[in-house]
Amino acid sequence: VVDRGRVLADDDLPTILRRVGLRRVTLAAADGAAVEAAAAPAGLAQHTVATDGRHELLVADADRLVRDLVGRGVDFSDLTIAGATLEEAFLALTAGATGTAGAPTGADLSTEGVPA
Repeated sequence: VVDRGRVLADDDLPTILRRVGLRRVTLAAADGAAVEAAAAPAGLAQHTVATDGRHELLVADADRLVRDLVGRGVDFSDLTIAGATLEEAFLALTAGATGTAGAPTGADLSTEGVPA
């Protein structure tokens, strides 16, 4: 990953994605406000709603999000959880490196604990 001529990450894809530490959660739910409220404590970085009504969230802690959805009684279905995409990792790394406002709050951009 290179940003403005500076190498930010030089590793294989799985390692770069682990550095970002975000998970993509998608689900169907009628109450978008309840979904967002449950996602905030889980390190919500982004929340979008697709034209079909599905919610797509980037969070630091997907497990906590699911526990909070259930604990709050939010009616949801079709839950999927996946790692961040390369594009999301690039945006998180470059936003963190340049100090751009809006960097995902759950992104851990440190290299601590990541094999070299």
